[in-house]
Amino acid sequence: MSGYRLYFVDENGAIQAREEFEAPDDDLALAASDLVSRACSDTCHSYELWHGGRQVIAFGASRANCPMGLTDEQTVAVQRITLALGESLLQSHWSLARSEKLITEVERLKERSRAQLIPADRLPAQNPGSANEPADRAWPSVLRPTRTETA
Repeated sequence: MSGYRLYFVDENGAIQAREEFEAPDDDLALAASDLVSRACSDTCHSYELWHGGRQVIAFGASRANCPMGLTDEQTVAVQRITLALGESLLQSHWSLARSEKLITEVERLKERSRAQLIPADRLPAQNPGSANEPADRAWPSVLRPTRTETA
């Protein structure tokens, strides 16, 4: 796992939030960054992603190369990274912590993760109010695998 820095920026490129996280490679870091950015699009415009001193993707750059068609294992990894990033942002002092869209999407992803991908012992305690939300609409298709892995 490598350390990444994710900067959320406004229309002028001014930093609105910063978060550090671990990911196995650029593709999974980009996938998680893109999903979290979309989830808080009500309060931020875009993002930049850095790996050490190397810029992985710049503010305003095309997101057309963001990874799609991930394997089940990669999907689970992206889901875990995305959930951790979302929860960390919600607990931060940044203005993104008040993003209604991010709050909703994190709750939906938690519920969906419990139901399909992540073992319950790897998630925080369930929020009893989110059990009836339609979790399959929460995140883009990159996090909707067509099959689950079996042991």
